[in-house]
Amino acid sequence: MSLLVPDERMGHTEGLREHYGFSEDYELYHRLESMEPEDYRERRLRGEIPDAVEVDVRLAQAVEKVFERLCSPPPVQYLDKLYEELAGRFHSQSEEY
Repeated sequence: MSLLVPDERMGHTEGLREHYGFSEDYELYHRLESMEPEDYRERRLRGEIPDAVEVDVRLAQAVEKVFERLCSPPPVQYLDKLYEELAGRFHSQSEEY
C-alpha cells in the first residue's frame, strides 16, 4: 500500500476521499494492487487497465493538493534550512564520485 494514501485503518472515511475527489483513484489503486501479478501484466499489455504507478502518482498529487489547501505553508526560514541541508548532502555525495 502506498504510504501517501489514507485508508480506513488510519481513521479516514470514504466520505473524506469522496469530498476531496480522489475516491475513484483510491479504489482503482487498491483493485490493481490486489490483482495477481500475471493477470495484472496481461491486462496492462492489452490496455485494459492503467499502470498502478500512474494511479499512485495521481493519488499522491491529490493528497498533496488537499494538504496544501488545509495547511498553512511552512515558514520560509524552515524551507531555506531544508534546502541548505539537501544541497549539502548532494554536494557531499557528488564529491564521492
